[in-house]
Amino acid sequence: MGTQLTNSFNIDEGSLVTGGPSNVWKIYRGTKKTNDVPISLFVLEKGKFEKELGASKEEVFAAIRKEAKALTKLRHPSILNITEPLEEDAKLMCFATEPVEGSLRYILENPAKTSMLPSELELKTQILELMDAIIFLHNNAHLVHLAISPENIYLTTTGRFKIAGFYFSQPLPDTNSSITSNINFSIVSPSIKFIPNFAFRAPEVIRDNTAYATSDSFSIGTFIYTLLYTEKNGKTSNFLDLNECSNKRSYLDEIQRMDVARMTSKLNEFPGNAFSLLQGLLAINPNERTRLQDACNHPWFNDPRIKTLEYLDHMNEKEHQHKLQFLSGLVNVLEEFDSKVLVKRILPKLASYLVVDKLSPFVLPPIIKILEKEGLCSIADFYTAVWPCMEQMCKGKEISAQTLYLIIKNTNVWIKLINMQDFQSTVLLLYQKAIDCGVPKIQESTIEIIPMFAKKIEYATLKNMLLSRILKTAITSSGKFKIKCVESIASFAVLLDGTVIREAVIPTLEKIIKTDTSSKFHLAMVKMIESFIKIFSYEELATRVIPLLLSISVTGQFTKHQFSDIMGLIRKLIDKVDNLRSKVR
Repeated sequence: MGTQLTNSFNIDEGSLVTGGPSNVWKIYRGTKKTNDVPISLFVLEKGKFEKELGASKEEVFAAIRKEAKALTKLRHPSILNITEPLEEDAKLMCFATEPVEGSLRYILENPAKTSMLPSELELKTQILELMDAIIFLHNNAHLVHLAISPENIYLTTTGRFKIAGFYFSQPLPDTNSSITSNINFSIVSPSIKFIPNFAFRAPEVIRDNTAYATSDSFSIGTFIYTLLYTEKNGKTSNFLDLNECSNKRSYLDEIQRMDVARMTSKLNEFPGNAFSLLQGLLAINPNERTRLQDACNHPWFNDPRIKTLEYLDHMNEKEHQHKLQFLSGLVNVLEEFDSKVLVKRILPKLASYLVVDKLSPFVLPPIIKILEKEGLCSIADFYTAVWPCMEQMCKGKEISAQTLYLIIKNTNVWIKLINMQDFQSTVLLLYQKAIDCGVPKIQESTIEIIPMFAKKIEYATLKNMLLSRILKTAITSSGKFKIKCVESIASFAVLLDGTVIREAVIPTLEKIIKTDTSSKFHLAMVKMIESFIKIFSYEELATRVIPLLLSISVTGQFTKHQFSDIMGLIRKLIDKVDNLRSKVR
């Protein structure tokens, strides 16, 4: 790889996938060196074409340039996004795009990759998006594509279909009239067929060298058929019994055999609304074929779940109150979506709103519900879909009290998915804010939850970021919360070293006892002291611990039984001092 473009990227040469007619593109994953932005690098090696195609190679290279130009010019959410323009030298042609997993053909032909294919619900949403892009081509760009097929549709790393393959596209001045298709079907060699895939072409394009806007409708119909068949049967089959080795003659024979009975037999694979949708899109006569604008309104797409996904995709355009109503109801319908849609479609979109302070408390409940479901979201899925926005939210200057509370209350979810290094450096910032926030409900929840992860974080972090704040808060707080602070420290006291207990914990307890005489608080203190008695020398027991306990015993309001327990502990410690002191003698 010797062009300036390839030198601008870190390329993973072990990530090779393919795309385009006859898999002409070698596609590598990589990142841009200047900013680490992920890309896919499309590379065409000229040598093979020069060797096998002779003079026809220039027609191929011209089509490649046409493809790159179209991708640069045409901007639509469902058209492959080119991020670096075409570069060319004597050996290579290449350009960079948004990250892709490969062409749909590559995925269909690799059994290990077919798990990436969409479920029927996903397929419905993806097809609607593709049809919207093709309608955009017809009405806005005034183009007819003429090469819609799996090798020219790419699956992005976010799970979306993107159209490319503009090698054979033609101007379409009027969507109601026909044009000459002008496709050269002779660019073939033993290993290269740089022509549209016969299995996905409309009859008029092959038979009459003519094209209509509805020629793309036929291609979409064949594409839907292939994916529905694969999803249902676990193997691939096309509507037209053709393959890459087919030629014009075999195509015409296949169309000749496609009478009403044979078409009905094939489409019976998909009863109900899918049958009628495909029947309209796959009409042999282009004038009887369903237009894409009408196909978008077909009952097959009339699924409330699709409406939910469409709203989510365009939620930023809605009024704030409508957003809140939608998000409140979303939690109740998540069970209706399959795992792929939840993780690949809904979760990333919801996560993108974590950085919007007014919406974060409302997107967190559905996010948490998805993450809580056992076996649904892997750590890798979480880091792809949620972590980038969650990290930004955690490091932000402002966060709402409601958001803070939800983060703290669902600590078990974050610990399961976030590695401890990220948890300590990023998420723990919120626990500091929560202890300091002054909102009792949030403070109490935080204090109660710290023991859950105290053993997992670094000792210095526990001591400096959390313990110091708990001790400070215990001094300034009162009542129930002060008791919670003491109980929390007691629960992880075994982790603390003697120096911290002597220099930080005990002095704090000595200060607090002077201002709080409630029996509940004093009992919590006794429990804490009892948990780390082992670290004290007999001098410290005699001069600090026993006096502290005696002070508690006379100032606190205890039942007879509670007082007896405290005095029993004091006597036990006095005996311990006696034994230790005797050994010293």
